[in-house]
Amino acid sequence: MPWRRVHTNLDPALPPDCTNCRPADGGGILNLVFFSAKKYPNVKLGVISANEDDVMRFFYGFGEMNCTAAGNYPAGKFTQAITDLRTQAMPYRTQFSSYYVNGIKHMYSQFDDFYQPLSGGTTIASWETDLLAGKTSAIGP
Repeated sequence: MPWRRVHTNLDPALPPDCTNCRPADGGGILNLVFFSAKKYPNVKLGVISANEDDVMRFFYGFGEMNCTAAGNYPAGKFTQAITDLRTQAMPYRTQFSSYYVNGIKHMYSQFDDFYQPLSGGTTIASWETDLLAGKTSAIGP
């Protein structure tokens, strides 16, 4: 995935033994997902995202053009990136769950949306309950 690490002080927060989390191009933050899945085989990992999340696109936009530009990460590129994450996580499908929503919204858990079937006829609340019970799924676009 082409996302770059945009905050240079992130390194101390990464596990020292996650060598793939710090590649020269700065794009290794997603390797933390796979590192965690391998190191902790009983852990359940989940991600909730809008396919065009405006906050995350703004954040990752700073990594574009070799970290020389500010602005939003391109819309279609973000959708492709979260789709790629889901695909790359397939070897960990018993550990990794995703819930994707169409739109630009960034947060759901503290709003009524948490209890609305935003994607695939499933609420985020029930998706999270399933994940905590050990059932993983890929909900949404």
